[in-house]
Amino acid sequence: MANHFDYINALYADEQFVATGGKGDKLIFVYEAQSLKPKYKLEGHTGWITGLFVQDSILISSSADQCIKTWNLTNGSLLRTFEEDAGITVMLPAKELILFGDAQSKLSFLNRSTGETLHLLPNILIGTGRYSRSSKYHDKGE
Repeated sequence: MANHFDYINALYADEQFVATGGKGDKLIFVYEAQSLKPKYKLEGHTGWITGLFVQDSILISSSADQCIKTWNLTNGSLLRTFEEDAGITVMLPAKELILFGDAQSKLSFLNRSTGETLHLLPNILIGTGRYSRSSKYHDKGE
């Protein structure tokens, strides 16, 4: 199994698995944590990989291709693809829910069981590193 041919954009590690996601190659590689022996090469995203997380032998990946995918880590198969309306910039899974930010500055929850997405906060610049500070709420030293 080959390695990434472009830089690694996403990383996950625990006591069982190490997973890497590439930018240019759009691939995910999964390794056994103790030996770093290659286990799977996962293909399916068409944009760079922006997030990786493992939960109960299921790898959850997010991408700039507007998709969140779930993968079975017992056999390397794709379980499900959730299509969103903008590229995913950051994600945080929690049980059956996945909290994520996207390229349209929305913060949303995806329910893995139903496939439904709930948009919580529009236009908050998730993943951009930008913020604004209002002097209205800060002491001006007067």
